Amino acid sequence: MMTQSFLTGLLFNTAILLSFSMLYDNFWINYQKKRGIAAKLFMGTAIGFTGTILMMVPWTFMPGLVFDTRSVMLTISGLFFGPLPTFTAIAIDIAYRWFLGGDGVYMGMAVIFTSGITGLLWQYFRPAWKYHNSLRELISVGVISHLLMLGCTVLLPGELSFYTLRALAVPILLIYIPATVLLGKLMLKQYDNWQNKRAKEMLLESERRFTDTIRSANILSTIVDEQGRITFCNSSYLNTTGYTFEELEGKNWIDTFAHEENKERYQQIFLSMING
Repeated sequence: MMTQSFLTGLLFNTAILLSFSMLYDNFWINYQKKRGIAAKLFMGTAIGFTGTILMMVPWTFMPGLVFDTRSVMLTISGLFFGPLPTFTAIAIDIAYRWFLGGDGVYMGMAVIFTSGITGLLWQYFRPAWKYHNSLRELISVGVISHLLMLGCTVLLPGELSFYTLRALAVPILLIYIPATVLLGKLMLKQYDNWQNKRAKEMLLESERRFTDTIRSANILSTIVDEQGRITFCNSSYLNTTGYTFEELEGKNWIDTFAHEENKERYQQIFLSMING
């Protein structure tokens, strides 16, 4: 029964953390221009309620000792969402933990606060952490955040402090730090995908503007691919040469327009430009 409770709680916590990552992917990255105070407060509220759900479905490591992954979520929140959403989430989760009460109330509240602050301070002092060995950075912040969790056991009453400190060692090594790294890497992948998508959209927009410019320009313009085949001619070019685009499309520009005695020289110049 204990093993079943452990696995069920762990699966629930994993599913909730994945849902948390979807908040970042769908409602944070894609709306960078709309991140006003109201949007940040809304996101912080959503993160805070995610933390309360984690506290509602803890997993039992041993009789009388239960855990959840709110520390993982809040550490990652500080790294990815920034101050206002994270402080909002911290406030909500601390209030809920106070409402739950129990012997571990002060430790629970302290873990919530230190986890969020660790992520925020890491982002503040190491703003380029995403771009320089992010795996090492995530391991480091995960270790620090959960060493602070161990330190928070001093807030437990009497012998419960030592008992909990000893019991936490294995979950921290096997669950909390790996979960911090995996969740961070997942959200980094989401961030990279968004950057690639944005870069592609900007490239397409740049190509569209370039094409619109040369279409309307009075200069003669043609575009060829790396094999020298014609892929585009503007109106000025077609009007001046008398060709239609259908006649030129796909033909080699050197074979079509260069005099025989110049073809070899033009071909060498063209290849040096492509290779350079």
